[in-house]
Amino acid sequence: MPSSFGGWSILERTMTCRLRIQFEASLADLSVFKTGDLGHLSSYQISRVDKLQQKTIRAERNICDRMATLQESAADTSMVDLSNVISEMMRKENDDGGDDNDRRVELALEPKKDEWEKVLNMADSLRMETLKSVIEILTPIQAVYFLIAAAELHLRLHDWGLKKDAEYIS
Repeated sequence: MPSSFGGWSILERTMTCRLRIQFEASLADLSVFKTGDLGHLSSYQISRVDKLQQKTIRAERNICDRMATLQESAADTSMVDLSNVISEMMRKENDDGGDDNDRRVELALEPKKDEWEKVLNMADSLRMETLKSVIEILTPIQAVYFLIAAAELHLRLHDWGLKKDAEYIS
């Protein structure tokens, strides 16, 4: 079980929480949520959305816990030892084996690749499962409004990312 006292785990979860808050605020700002069909969910739909949210949060926590465990395992003894050897070589300016060092790091991380892939697949599956569940809860017209809002959000985040990349490069 990952340590909740670990600095990186706390930082990662804090950032994730902050991103979730910003994401939810962005959703609230979308025009289709203020008027139209998505603004008029029935009590039955709201109850189903609430249950879906609880289920999704539990699944997200499971994925986050597995990710934290994997991140912590990336800094196992073999990686720390390898890092120390490479750092020592660099300090002595005797680092003529750059490609060799990269290969050694790849070999050390190779056994962990399958687990990383499993966690990424779990996250992808959760996204798809959640999207399908939301669409099932909504009426057809509500689903259209929802998908439009999701596309608008995706495009806004993409544009924001491009803007931040341009600022970073400048």
